[in-house]
Amino acid sequence: MRAVFTGGGTGGHIYPALAVAQKFNENADWDISYIGSENGMEKKIIEDAGIPFTGIETDGFRTKNPFKNFLVLLKVNKAVKFVKKIFEKDKPDFVFATGGYVSGPVVLAAKKLNIPVFLHEQNSIPGLTNKISSRYAKTVFTTFPGSEKHFSEKIKTVHTGLPVRKEFYNIDKKDALLKLGLSNDKKTILITGGSGGARFLNNEVLSLYNYAEEKGFQIIHVTGKRDYSEIKNKADSFGKEFKNVQIFPYLSDMYNALAVADFCISRAGAAFLSEMTFLGKTGIIVPFPYAANNHQLENAKNFAKREAVIMVEETEIQKDSQLLRKIISDVLFDEKKLEKMEKNSYDLGVRNTLELIEKNILKEIGVKFE
Repeated sequence: MRAVFTGGGTGGHIYPALAVAQKFNENADWDISYIGSENGMEKKIIEDAGIPFTGIETDGFRTKNPFKNFLVLLKVNKAVKFVKKIFEKDKPDFVFATGGYVSGPVVLAAKKLNIPVFLHEQNSIPGLTNKISSRYAKTVFTTFPGSEKHFSEKIKTVHTGLPVRKEFYNIDKKDALLKLGLSNDKKTILITGGSGGARFLNNEVLSLYNYAEEKGFQIIHVTGKRDYSEIKNKADSFGKEFKNVQIFPYLSDMYNALAVADFCISRAGAAFLSEMTFLGKTGIIVPFPYAANNHQLENAKNFAKREAVIMVEETEIQKDSQLLRKIISDVLFDEKKLEKMEKNSYDLGVRNTLELIEKNILKEIGVKFE
C-alpha cells in the first residue's frame, strides 16, 4: 500500500504532515513518500527524516497583478500534470495534505485520478489552499473545536487535535539540557517566533537578556535564520557576556527546547501551541497581527480563555516596554500560578491524535484497523 504526504512553506504545515507520515511508516505494509516544494524548507526536513521526497515548482496567488497570477496559474497547471504522472505510475491509496500552496497541485492531481484525499487544518480559521482543497477531501481533520464552521456543511470534519512528531513522546530532559548547553538548576525561558522567526519578538525580547542575568534564569532564543546575525550583533553590542542566554537561528529538535522550558514566549502558530499543550507548557503568546484571516489571534484566544497561556498583543507591548518582564516576574517565580497554568495547558493537549487520524483514514479507504 502507498500513501503520499504533502504540505509546506512553514514548519506549521510540515511537521504535522511528517508526524502522520512517520506513524504510517511504522507499518512495513506502507510505502510512504512526500511531495513538497523543491526550494522549500520541507525538502531538508523530510529527507533528514528518511522519507523519500519529490520536489515540485509551484507558487501561490499573492498579488493583485493579473499577469503575475496568470504565470502562477501556468506553474500550478504544470505541477498538477507532473504529480498526476507520478500518481498514475505509483497508484497511491490516499493523499494526506496539511496546506501551504505546494499542497494544492498535489490535491488537484489526486482528485483527477479519484485518489482519496485527507486534509488536516492546523489553525482555527483555514487558509486559502485548505479552503479550496477541502472540497475534494473525504475528511478534514481539525485542531480546534469549532473550526468545522469554516467549512461547507457537506464536508466531513473530525476533531483530532494536531499531530506532533514521534520525538515528543519520549524526551529525556537531562539529555536535552546537555545538548542545549543549559544548567539543570535554573529556570528556562524558550523564545521563538516560529520556523521563520518573528522580527518584532526578536527585538522586544533583547531587553530580557539583562533581566535573565539579574534574576538567574536562562534563555533559549530561536531567532529564525533571517534575523540571527542581526540579533547576535545587537546582543554583542551591549558589550557584555550573557552567560544565561543561548541564541540559535533554528532548532530542528524543538522538542528538546520545549522539554526543558519552564516558560515560553512565542507567536500563536497552531503547531507550536499544540506542542506546548502536549508537554503541558505555558507562557506568553503574541499573535502575529498580519496572519491570514487573523487566524493567530483566534488560535491564541482558544488557549488564553482556558488560562493555559497569557495572550498579549503587539500593541500592548509597544505601549509598555516592561510588560514582558512584569508577566515573567508574576508567573515564572510564582510556583502555584505556574503549576496551575501548566496543568491547564496539559489538560488541553490531545495525545491520541495520530491514532485518531490513522483509524479514520484506514476506515475510509476500507483497510481494517488493528
